[in-house]
Amino acid sequence: MHRFAKELLASKLTLALPPVLRDGERQPLHPGGPYRFDSALLEHRLGTIVPDVIVRRADRDLLVEFQVTHACGPDKIAGIANLGLAAVEIDLSGLLQSAGRRDLEDAILFRSPRRWLHNPKLQRVSAALAEAVDRPVRPDRTSAALERAYAAACREVRAMPVAGLAPARIEADGLSHAIGLEVAGFGCFSVSPRDWQALILMSALDRALVRGPGAVKVETALRQVRERGWVRRRFSRLQPAEVASLRTASSSFALPDMAIAAWATALSLQGLLIPSGRRNEWIIRRETLHSARDARHHGVACGR
Repeated sequence: MHRFAKELLASKLTLALPPVLRDGERQPLHPGGPYRFDSALLEHRLGTIVPDVIVRRADRDLLVEFQVTHACGPDKIAGIANLGLAAVEIDLSGLLQSAGRRDLEDAILFRSPRRWLHNPKLQRVSAALAEAVDRPVRPDRTSAALERAYAAACREVRAMPVAGLAPARIEADGLSHAIGLEVAGFGCFSVSPRDWQALILMSALDRALVRGPGAVKVETALRQVRERGWVRRRFSRLQPAEVASLRTASSSFALPDMAIAAWATALSLQGLLIPSGRRNEWIIRRETLHSARDARHHGVACGR
C-alpha cells in the first residue's frame, strides 16, 4: 500500500490538500482542495530526513508522507520544520487492500484523512500577529468602513427570504443539506446562501442528468451568479490591501470565488462531490446523481 501510494502520486501529480487552520479556529486561512503538481521525487534525502514523496509546483516543494502503520514521529516532524518546507501526512491505515484500484486511487489522492505536519503559512501568520500586538494600533477609516459594511451585509443576507425556485428543486432532490451553508464570503452575495448555492448545484445536476458527468467549476459558477446580479459590487472589486485587511479583521470574509470553492469543498467532505483533479473543479458523485434521479422520478410518478 505504501509503495502503491507513492508511485500513484508520482504518476498522477494530483493531490487534495487539507485546509490550513490555526489552532482553536474553525475558519481556515486557506480552504485547501485539489492541486496539480509539475513533478515528483520518491524517497529523496533532505538533510536528516527522507520524505516519502516530494512534489513540486513552480518553485515550491511539498513533502508528502503516507501513514499505513505508523504516523510520523516528533523527530521527523521537527526535521521537516527545520527545513522550512510544507509537509502533509495522509492516513491510509483504514484502507482495505482488497478494494478496487479506482477506489484506492480516489481515497489516496482525495478522500483519506490528511493533516498538515508543518506549514510555513501558519508561522508567517503567527509572526505577523505577534508583530501586530507589539505595534501601536492605527485605525484605518477605510478599512473600518469596509468591515462595518461587510458585517452589515452578512446580517442582511441572514435575514433574507429565499428569492428563487432553485432551493425548492434541490430540496425535492433530497439535497437540502447541500445548500444554505454559511461559508466564508457569504456576505459578498446579495441573496441567501440557499439561493446561490442551489442555483449552482441545480445547474450542475441538470447538466449531469442530461449529458453527464456534471461538474461544479468555480469560474463558471461565479459567472452564473454574476449574471443574476447576485454579487455585491463593493466586495468584488477590492484592492489586494483591502482584501488582506478584511480577511485579517473578519474570519467570515473571503472573495466570492473563494466562497464558492469553500462551499464545494464542504460538499466534497459530505460525500456529494469529488475533486476532479483540476483546480477549482468538483465532479458530482454517481451516488448523488442516482439519488437525485430517483427523487425526480418519484416526484413525476406522484404528480409533483
